Amino acid sequence: MSNFFQQDNPLFRFMGRFFDLMHINLLFILTSIPLFTIGASLSASYSICLKIINNEEPSITKEYFKAFKLNFKQATIIWLSLLFGLCFFGYDLYIIYCVIDPKYLFIQVPVWIIIALLVSIFIYSFPQIGRFESTTKNIVKNSILISLSNLPVTIFYVVIHLILYYLTFVEYKNIIIAFSLVIFFGFAAIIYFFSIFFNRIFDKIQG
Repeated sequence: MSNFFQQDNPLFRFMGRFFDLMHINLLFILTSIPLFTIGASLSASYSICLKIINNEEPSITKEYFKAFKLNFKQATIIWLSLLFGLCFFGYDLYIIYCVIDPKYLFIQVPVWIIIALLVSIFIYSFPQIGRFESTTKNIVKNSILISLSNLPVTIFYVVIHLILYYLTFVEYKNIIIAFSLVIFFGFAAIIYFFSIFFNRIFDKIQG
C-alpha cells in the first residue's frame, strides 16, 4: 500500500504531468489573448515542454515568463511575418481558384511551394527558439532544412492538425467538445506531444 503513495508511482507521475499541462495551457491562453503574442507564447510553451521531457522539472510559471520575455521580440517578428505571408498567399490561392480563368491554374504550383515553406518555418521555428539561442536568419534557414530532412515528422504534424480540424468542425457538438479540451489542456498537450519528436531531432543535430 505504501508503494502507491511513492512519487515514482506511474499514476502519480501521470497525474503530475497532466496538471503540468493544464498549468502550461492556462499560461499559453492568457499570454496569447492579444494574438500578436502567440509566437512568444508558443516558444515559451515549447521551452517548458522540452525541459520537462529532458527531466529538468522547471518551475513552470517562472520559467515560462522568463522564456516569454527573453524570446518575445524574435518570436513575434517570426509569428507576424508568417501570419502575413500565409494570409497573403492564401488569398492568392483564392484568386487562382475562384476568380481567374481555370487555364491559369498552373500558377498555383509556386504559391503552394511558398506556403509549404512557410508552414515548415512555423512548425520548427518556435521549438528552436524555445531551446536554442540563434539569429532569426538561422532559425528560418534551419527550420526549412530540418523540415526537409525530417519529412515524415513534418507530414505527420500537418496531418494530425488537419485531422483535428476536421473532427472539430465535422459536427456542431464536436466544436463544444474541442473547445472544452482546448481550454483545459489541449494546446499544451499538442505542444508536449510534438516536443517529444522535436527533442529527438534537436538531440540528433547537436550530437
